[in-house]
Amino acid sequence: MMLDRLSPQVRHALILLGGAVLTWAAGKVELIPADVRPFASAALAIITLAWTPLTRQYGVGSND
Repeated sequence: MMLDRLSPQVRHALILLGGAVLTWAAGKVELIPADVRPFASAALAIITLAWTPLTRQYGVGSND
């Protein structure tokens, strides 16, 4: 899919950057307790990679 066309180094850098952006955004949400926000954003990133066709390297549809 989209990320599969990139080199592994670039793909992983983008995934880490996405996690950082999610963590920053979670810090702006006041409904989530502050000590849980990083874990909530990490869970969202994992779910996104596992259950969307963003990449076929991980999650559903991976080549194991």
